[in-house]
Amino acid sequence: MTNSQQYQTLPTAILNAAEQGDRWLQASELKAFSNFFQSGEKRLAVAKVLTDRSDEIVAAAGDRIFYGGSAMAYLERPPNRVHLPGYTPFPKRSDARSKERLKLEVPKTGDALRRAREFLRTQLSQDRDPVPDGFRRINIRRYGEVRMKRSMRDLSWFLRYITYAIAAGDCSILTANVEGLRGVIPEDVTEATIVALGEMRWRSLRFSRTMPKRSR
Repeated sequence: MTNSQQYQTLPTAILNAAEQGDRWLQASELKAFSNFFQSGEKRLAVAKVLTDRSDEIVAAAGDRIFYGGSAMAYLERPPNRVHLPGYTPFPKRSDARSKERLKLEVPKTGDALRRAREFLRTQLSQDRDPVPDGFRRINIRRYGEVRMKRSMRDLSWFLRYITYAIAAGDCSILTANVEGLRGVIPEDVTEATIVALGEMRWRSLRFSRTMPKRSR
């Protein structure tokens, strides 16, 4: 029998610990609760940014380790779960904001120029993680369609679960879901996986730093 993976949010972890000890909440735990709720809006904003820019982040990771084609062409989209039981859409800020963002995403020329500027900034950046000595990018055609789909799926999966952890304010969801990955990721691409994750981390931090600061 296989048990489902268990994970917690910070509040449930604190409450479970107090309940198991049959005790009142300690001052440090109440402080952790306060920090959790105070940082909630910012955590959700970060998760929203990473969700909105997920294609760019995953594409950058793929381009970092693959060559000879479009790595994103092998990323299969998950089924559309809108209106299905259990589906909860990400909260929208306002209709005005949604329309404004939609207008900005329509022009194709602007998108191409933005990608070109982003490419130049990437190449000239000084804080980007260097690749290990002797690292060689993987040829897409030689790697094969099946393995390409698995690799791109896994990169997207990593990023998605990171957004879950950020929103929850607890990393246990990552701990619960990375168990067994040693047997899933082939040894010959472990180095490439590390390089790709480093690129995703760098991109995610860049996008998060561009978030507008909120006035208190």
